[in-house]
Amino acid sequence: MDILQISYFSKVYETTNYAHAAESLCVSRQGLRKVMRNLEREVGQPLFVNVANRLQPTEAAHRLYKASRTFVEGFRELEDAVAAMKLSQKTEVRLGGTYDSDDVFTTAEWRAFRSYPTEEHDINVKLRYVRGSRPTLLAALLDGSLDYAHVVFTELDETRFECRIAREGRIFLTMRSDHPLAARAAVTIEDLRGVPLSMHCEGNGVADLMLREAQARGVALDVVRSDNELPLRLADAEDGRAATLTYLPLDDDPRHPNLVSVPFEEPALAWKYGVVARRGAGDSYMMRYFAGEEIDWPAIVREIDERKEKTG
Repeated sequence: MDILQISYFSKVYETTNYAHAAESLCVSRQGLRKVMRNLEREVGQPLFVNVANRLQPTEAAHRLYKASRTFVEGFRELEDAVAAMKLSQKTEVRLGGTYDSDDVFTTAEWRAFRSYPTEEHDINVKLRYVRGSRPTLLAALLDGSLDYAHVVFTELDETRFECRIAREGRIFLTMRSDHPLAARAAVTIEDLRGVPLSMHCEGNGVADLMLREAQARGVALDVVRSDNELPLRLADAEDGRAATLTYLPLDDDPRHPNLVSVPFEEPALAWKYGVVARRGAGDSYMMRYFAGEEIDWPAIVREIDERKEKTG
C-alpha cells in the first residue's frame, strides 16, 4: 500500500464517482480502476459496490478512509516541508497562464486568487509570469522553459502532463437579451445554425471542442470573430453582431446588464481549469499552491452576496 493508492482511493470515496474522480486526478478511468483493484486485493475485500447504478463505499471503505486521514495529512505536511526546502534553493519559478485563464473567475474571485500567493504564503522566490495560448504553454512545459501553467482545457494528455483541477463548469452561449435564443433554458449545437458567433481562436480547447462537436453533427458554425480576448467578444454580443461563448453566466453581472447566458445542453460541452505541469516534474505543494486550494471560496461568495444586498 502506498500514498498514491490512498490518494486515489480518497478521491473516489469523496466523489463516489469514478469518472469525476479520474477527471479531478487527471488520470484515465481504466488507470484509476486498476489502482482500486490492486488496493482491494491488499485489503482483502471490496471497497465500493454499485447499488442502483450508484457507487457506494462499503464498511471497509469507511474504515480505511477514517484510518488514513492522519497518514494523508502527515504525508502532505512532509511533502510541504520537502517542497519548502527545495524552494529555498530556487530563485525563480516560471508560471504561465492561458489568455482566457482569468475568464473562469468573477472580478472579486480573480482579485482574491491573484493576491492569495502574496498574502497567504511565505514563498520567497521570484515568480516570472507569462501569458500564451494553450498549445504554446503546453509546449513550454514539455521543453522545460516553463514550470507550471494555469490552463483552461477540455481534455489533457495524461501521459505527458499532470494537473490539479481548481474548478470546472459548463460552457454558456452569451448574447443580448433580445436574441432569438435568449429565452431558452438551454441550447444545443444544432441551435447554432445560422447564428453569428464570436468565439475563441482555434488551438483554444473550447474552440476546438465546439468546432469538433459541430462537425460531428453536420453543423457549419458562422464564426465572425476568432479572438481569445473576452472583452472584444462581449462587445460583439452587446452590439448584437454575434453571440459568444463564456465560462460563466453573465446574467447578474452589472457591467453587462443587456446580456444573458444560456448553458449548452450537451454534457460534453464543459471546461476545466487547473494547474498543469509536465508529468513527473510537478511539485505537489506548488501545484496546490498555484491552484489556490486553501482559498475560502464560499467566504468570497458570501462577501459578494452581502455587497449586492447593501447596494440594492
